[in-house]
Amino acid sequence: MTTFTDGRYTIGNLVQTFASQGPELLFDWKGLVSNLAGSNKLPGKYNTSLYLRMSQLMGCPVCKALFPKMARAQGFTNHQIEEAFGGPHGFLSPELAAALEYGEKILRANGNPPLVIPSELPTERARQVLTFVRLS
Repeated sequence: MTTFTDGRYTIGNLVQTFASQGPELLFDWKGLVSNLAGSNKLPGKYNTSLYLRMSQLMGCPVCKALFPKMARAQGFTNHQIEEAFGGPHGFLSPELAAALEYGEKILRANGNPPLVIPSELPTERARQVLTFVRLS
């Protein structure tokens, strides 16, 4: 069966994703929405960085063209964009780099969070990253 890490977009992948995450989306929608709005919302730099990393992992050609332009419009440097794509480290803050790593692990596990949260990533931020990746 196709997974996100294959980089393919198929109906089977969509059905598999919804089947694995649908119950949580349906039964805990208030909790999920609260992680995306107001004071709980991920800062824009986190959103953009996660979109960059996920587009690279999923192989979406439209996303890979669109999100770097969006990042540049938000003030990202080429080095920050490369790092968000998974390139050499050192241009993003340790917390943001940890958020990207955590988001990548969630994506590779088809929406399941890793057992260990990186020490640089506060628990609340990890919860926000989990919600963001699952809903993206």
